[in-house]
Amino acid sequence: MKIAHTEQMERLGQLKIYKRTIASRYRCILNNELDELLEGKYRVSPKVDGELWFINVTSKGVSLIAHNGREITGGLPVLDEIQELLPTKSGDILIAGELFALAKKGRPRVGDVAHALSLKGDPKKVGFQAFDLLIYEGEEPSADYAERYGILETILEGGERVKAIKTMEASRSDIAEIYQDLVVSGKAEGLVARAEDGRIFKIKPAFHIDCAVVGYTQSRKKSNQVLSLLLGLERPDGTIQIIGSCGNLGDGKRSKDLYEALSKTTVDSQFRKVSSSGALYQLCKPSIVVEIVCSDVQSDDSRGDPIRQWALGLDSENGWTALAPVNGASLLHPRMERVRDDKNPSGTDIRVAQLNERCMAQGLEDGVEKVELPKSNVVRREVYTKTVKGSLAVRKLLVWETNKATVHSAYPAYVINFTDYSPARASPIKREVRLAPNAETAEAIANAIIVDNVKSGWVRA
Repeated sequence: MKIAHTEQMERLGQLKIYKRTIASRYRCILNNELDELLEGKYRVSPKVDGELWFINVTSKGVSLIAHNGREITGGLPVLDEIQELLPTKSGDILIAGELFALAKKGRPRVGDVAHALSLKGDPKKVGFQAFDLLIYEGEEPSADYAERYGILETILEGGERVKAIKTMEASRSDIAEIYQDLVVSGKAEGLVARAEDGRIFKIKPAFHIDCAVVGYTQSRKKSNQVLSLLLGLERPDGTIQIIGSCGNLGDGKRSKDLYEALSKTTVDSQFRKVSSSGALYQLCKPSIVVEIVCSDVQSDDSRGDPIRQWALGLDSENGWTALAPVNGASLLHPRMERVRDDKNPSGTDIRVAQLNERCMAQGLEDGVEKVELPKSNVVRREVYTKTVKGSLAVRKLLVWETNKATVHSAYPAYVINFTDYSPARASPIKREVRLAPNAETAEAIANAIIVDNVKSGWVRA
């Protein structure tokens, strides 16, 4: 089997555009949310747990190609069958579908694909379920999905390893029954329902994942409550990979209980992470495991590029240290289900391989080595003081250039940090962190912060 990087840049552009366009049409709903579907006709098919690949037919040959440039040109039985069904004389053809691998037991899983394509795998288990037609005989086919699907059925008729995915016409009321038949029975990962207006719905059971809590932010209104959690999973080499955050924690009592437990475990950290609200996460020892429920997990962003997240190391001297950005995944619509007192915050209980139960992130088993990066330099530092009721309040602005943005895209070019210390407050220290792509934007943000927060009575130190 030969796998290489394709040089067909124009084709890769088409694949990325298709993936981005289709992704914008998808809406993921859980099986208990079927009432949200509008009345009307749908074309419903099972969701195959595989990887998105494309059948690529040109005058130069027939291949399987992925949106990231990987290309399979030979040595795969499913590809031999595709070449018989769609010889090069068929003209320029591009078909989207799921590359999957038959499992020893139960339905196919996304992780089975990589194994089947490996040197130790069995390529005979690999199949392809086609679900859309992008190009046919050198031209874009009809915008009507039913017509495109009809062509797929015709040109792939007789295939065994490669087929047009089974699709049924259904009303909204029929979908629940189809879900029971295919998903609840374990035959499929979920359903895909295409509405007549072009919208596409992925219908899945909720995905549960156990994560270690490695950081938290405090509520601005109630400092004794947690606002959001920073979550991590353990890689095989013992490093912790950031998997995302969760702010949907439940009621106030749970937030208080989390704060009481986590505030006792804070540690030093050379790694900094800012929440979507601008609050800086306080890093802590991984002492608590939480069960997170989400609607889906994705390993690629809207452009089709792998999602990159930080792998961290923890030691008694330095606390948390940022090692390197690695391939990861994002949790969609995460919600904390419960604290898992019966789980350990290490080892198999929080293994990163849980991600491959729902998506395919490359390199999760690889070891992580620390990336040496240039040092940052401070470009602006201002401190202001004010005496309030006999106590000294301090506000400090710090702007620095990271010098790392050209080394790795995970870094911003500039960081603006504003600290507000008021001893009379219940929570004395408040921080705001902003990011900027260049010096001009950083200066504008810094000036706006000073205008909003440093008024009469403040003296520059």
